[in-house]
Amino acid sequence: MRSVYLDTNILIQLFEGAGELHDALWALIGKSSSANGPRFQTSALSFAEVLVKPYRENNTELVNLYQALSHSNDWLSVVYVAPSVIDRAAMIRASVGKIKLPDAIHLATASVLRSSHFMTQDMGISNLPSLANPFTGEALLPSIEIVRLDIASLHALSEALSQ
Repeated sequence: MRSVYLDTNILIQLFEGAGELHDALWALIGKSSSANGPRFQTSALSFAEVLVKPYRENNTELVNLYQALSHSNDWLSVVYVAPSVIDRAAMIRASVGKIKLPDAIHLATASVLRSSHFMTQDMGISNLPSLANPFTGEALLPSIEIVRLDIASLHALSEALSQ
């Protein structure tokens, strides 16, 4: 079964965005309800990131929405940051260089979950080399396709997930 890791900025687009891109993203999420549909995943770290602005702006409605979403539900699996993710994130940062720690944690989580796709708007996450654990040779980022949030990419992802 194919799974898509959702970066923090994708969650923000889903719940705070509007327009054609927002609608196309929700159409993709809607496919998760079918028996062979994709599964969506994210890290609990995403909620530490998305809650900052609603807390800063005292937006109780959005805080409540994100807090409710921060627990796994029928379309989104939320996983906690495990020690294995922290170790893998450190190896990713050691190998890639200028990648930010939250981004490395998201990539490491997607890797541990064996996500087939990683959806993000973060331009700091792109064209990652195939990385391996320097001690064991185990692949750190095996076959995770980076997907940008645009209409063409969403349609291509939808097609890929339908196969």
